Amino acid sequence: MAGPAEIQSPEAQTVKVRATGDRKLNLVREIRWEPTEEGRRSLADKEWLVTNGLGGYASGTLSGALTRRYHAYLVAALPTPFGRTVMLNYIWERIRYPNGRVVSLHNLIDTPGGKEFDAARWLSSFRLEEGLPVWTFDVENIRIEKRVLMPHLQNTIYVTYRLLSNEPVRLELRPLVAFRLHEAPVNHPVAAPYGLYALGDRFELAPGGDLPPLRMFLYGAEKAFTVTPERFENAVYTLEQGRGYECCGDLWTPGYFRFELGPDSPGTLVGSTEPWDTIGALNPVELPTAEQHRRARLIDEDRLEHADTSGRQHLHRGHQCQRRNVDV
Repeated sequence: MAGPAEIQSPEAQTVKVRATGDRKLNLVREIRWEPTEEGRRSLADKEWLVTNGLGGYASGTLSGALTRRYHAYLVAALPTPFGRTVMLNYIWERIRYPNGRVVSLHNLIDTPGGKEFDAARWLSSFRLEEGLPVWTFDVENIRIEKRVLMPHLQNTIYVTYRLLSNEPVRLELRPLVAFRLHEAPVNHPVAAPYGLYALGDRFELAPGGDLPPLRMFLYGAEKAFTVTPERFENAVYTLEQGRGYECCGDLWTPGYFRFELGPDSPGTLVGSTEPWDTIGALNPVELPTAEQHRRARLIDEDRLEHADTSGRQHLHRGHQCQRRNVDV
């Protein structure tokens, strides 16, 4: 399974390292591509990966194309007998302007093998900040930033959207699911419709059997959920196709979330298999800071361990020199 390490073409990236007074290390890797159709299509060959320390992860391509069976926003590391399980496959994003006009961030491309997902049309930049993916979309006069983050030791995904331009818009987020083990073929039967349960502004999607529900919560202004069940048929996973594996499968959605995205009012969609009290322990403002502190602490611990190891090696070499002098 691929991760950020695969993004390593020297001509396609720049790496910036910034150190601040609090010893925080900001590593930014910018990915560049030619502003042509071929350049945009090349983004389907580059992948990102975010992990949670449990074995769970989120992964995908820079372009938003689904090419591997492992691509999903939430692959939860569940107890035996399930293990890694795909719980949230995709998020279909649309902008609704004040005049009612709708523009999707995604395209569905009809191919002989099936329908390809693609979000590269409006993508203007992509970077990794301390290993975490950040997209910027320029849609006509609207600029939107998107980030993905997983809390450490939680089967939870945070997808955050910020408006970098001035004109507020409504953003619509449609979760797409096809519950299966992460190694199962993509044509695994989708037993939809799944049960959808609303607990105030909290939503649970029940896969059935002994699997935990997918719990979803939206942070945002003037938020709402609209129930419009729909099946996305025959989505093709091109790398699976090229390897001769089952490559086409269906995705299902119960409806879509919506909220008002403004310069000072971001929004975050949370998907999780954790209990609600665990999900609510950190909000989208607190979580990035907590994760930065955790990573900075790990870096400091590694530096101390490296310094201690170097000191012991230096002392050992000194003792060896002393013994040689005595032998002489």
